[in-house]
Amino acid sequence: MLSSMTGFGRARIQTCCGAINLEMRTLNHRFLDLKTRMPRQASPLEEQVRAYLSKVFSRGRIELRADVEREGEEMVMPNGELLCAYYRELSRLSDQYDLPREVELSALLRLPGVFTEPRKDQVIPWDEFAPALEEACEAVLSMRREEGEALTEAVKGIVGEILEIHKELSSKQENLLSASKEKLTERLKLLADLPLDEGRLEQEVAYIAERSDIREELDRLSHHLSRFGEVAGGDSPCGRELDFILQEMNREANTIASKASGVDISQLALNARVKIEQLREQVQNIE
Repeated sequence: MLSSMTGFGRARIQTCCGAINLEMRTLNHRFLDLKTRMPRQASPLEEQVRAYLSKVFSRGRIELRADVEREGEEMVMPNGELLCAYYRELSRLSDQYDLPREVELSALLRLPGVFTEPRKDQVIPWDEFAPALEEACEAVLSMRREEGEALTEAVKGIVGEILEIHKELSSKQENLLSASKEKLTERLKLLADLPLDEGRLEQEVAYIAERSDIREELDRLSHHLSRFGEVAGGDSPCGRELDFILQEMNREANTIASKASGVDISQLALNARVKIEQLREQVQNIE
């Protein structure tokens, strides 16, 4: 089953640092290109996130954005117990050493630990972040599979057209030798009203036929088409291999066009090149 490289997915999950919103999109790319934007609370998870994405995706540009959503404004509250403990200790020291007991509130509030910003240095654990990442990836994969089904149908249609062109070329190749002989005979008759040397004529026909023989190219093109079908029907990501096969198919079509001895074969070779290019455009979006 072919899989597209374009997809989109979202996920939302509650964590110890608040709600996490994940948004992921994937685009066409020759290789695997990971782009992540993580909030401060999840930045230590960067390596784990990239490792996870590398296992899920094999090709394409993967863009992941994660945001922490707070539920209202976080109140910064003093630590009442610690504040009282500071006051009691200061009062005891004052009595013990006969010091003034006046203690300003502002001085107490500046003592270490009286105020702490909640969650400021807290990190989202991987086991809380991972389910959201998995959900977003599954949404992306689902969309990629749906588009892959449409790609499969489009690819099958184009491959079928190339097979028809191959069939026509093979048929014309079979008649090439007799057609070349007839054409050469007619041309020689126009030059002079002389009897023809059949031996010489056969040599010339063989030479022309050899120059315009496309049987090897047709055999290789047939092999490439068969291999294309096998690879496309597999379960593994195959976009890059399909792209390579298409390069080989295009090379054979170009050779056929250069060897074409008539307008009909030349036109069929051109049609094959057009269809191969259409196929290549579809393959650019296959993982």
